[in-house]
Amino acid sequence: MPGIFIQREPDGSVLEVASSQCKILYQRPKPGVGVIRIQGKDKEELHAVFFNALEPDLVSDSPVKLFVDTRQTSGMAINIVEWADFLRANSQLFDQVHVLVVSTVIRLSVKIVIHLSRSGNLIQIHTDAFAYNQHLQAALRTQEAA
Repeated sequence: MPGIFIQREPDGSVLEVASSQCKILYQRPKPGVGVIRIQGKDKEELHAVFFNALEPDLVSDSPVKLFVDTRQTSGMAINIVEWADFLRANSQLFDQVHVLVVSTVIRLSVKIVIHLSRSGNLIQIHTDAFAYNQHLQAALRTQEAA
């Protein structure tokens, strides 16, 4: 796709999908733990490319604890149906999904994704960075002990 940059580390530990105004960065700090950071103004142009690029990295013997940080986005045009379809089709790949939001609009959008994906308690919304980071640190410790 023109204007979209994709970079992946050979070991799959980092995936970056970017356009001129937005970057979605996926990092796998430990096996079984994934972190997505969305930066800039997201106009929905990267989602399909990102999902297609990310899916092979999620396939493993055990479900992934996924953490999504939206603090650095100045505007997030979530394609609610696309996210819900992805989560519904791939729910078995996730143990937990934690989403950190600071925007009311994004929080409401994530709630709609939860409803449409029929994912139950799979997705947890955090408005407090401290609580989100505690869950992330606990996941990193748990995965180290495993």
